[in-house]
Amino acid sequence: MHNIFRFATLKQALISLGYNLLYLFSLCQIKFNQLSRITSSYVKKTMVYLKVSPELKMQTIHHIDNSTGAVCCVHTLLEHRLLPVIRNAFECDKLCSILINYKNDETERLHKMFLTSCPERIECKLSNVNFIQVGIQYNSLTFNILLKTPDYTFYVVNNVLNANFFKYYLIHVAKYSGDVSIFDYTVTIIDNNANIFTMSPKQRIVFHENTYTLLTDDTIEEKNKRQ
Repeated sequence: MHNIFRFATLKQALISLGYNLLYLFSLCQIKFNQLSRITSSYVKKTMVYLKVSPELKMQTIHHIDNSTGAVCCVHTLLEHRLLPVIRNAFECDKLCSILINYKNDETERLHKMFLTSCPERIECKLSNVNFIQVGIQYNSLTFNILLKTPDYTFYVVNNVLNANFFKYYLIHVAKYSGDVSIFDYTVTIIDNNANIFTMSPKQRIVFHENTYTLLTDDTIEEKNKRQ
């Protein structure tokens, strides 16, 4: 009789435990469903906000080592954070350049901004300058520099074409794998007015909206370059 009583008590305890576990599981499920509905609502609102808010557009910047032309790191961040991050990059590393790719949603073409210093503001505006031909001679080799293709364009206002740019172009676009430690080259350009001139490593070109400027040893020489 005593064993029967113990068995009945144990059975009752197990049944009670089962009901309690079932109740706890049901309660957790209800709370989880409530939390999911709340979270889902916030996620949907956040996704809609991200889609309609231009301030939260993401952008990727490439840090380029000027000594080697190699991309040393890549950062993806909110577009409104570009300027402080770029400013900090140039303050911390004087021997770097930065490339930003802006995609035109209509043409699918990348507008490439090549920065050698921090601008006052980040503004990707196309230049109306279009050179007829750009070629570089380096290590007894000649490379055609394509500043504009169906896929991308470097004709962007305030873009700089200098030794750092040409080194980056040879390595990442022309796929040159030789030594660039002593980067002594000559660039020959036929501009949009069929004017022919050459550039040395001490010179650089800056694009404006309708013109370009050739800079030599801190002396500005204006060329005839209006479209």
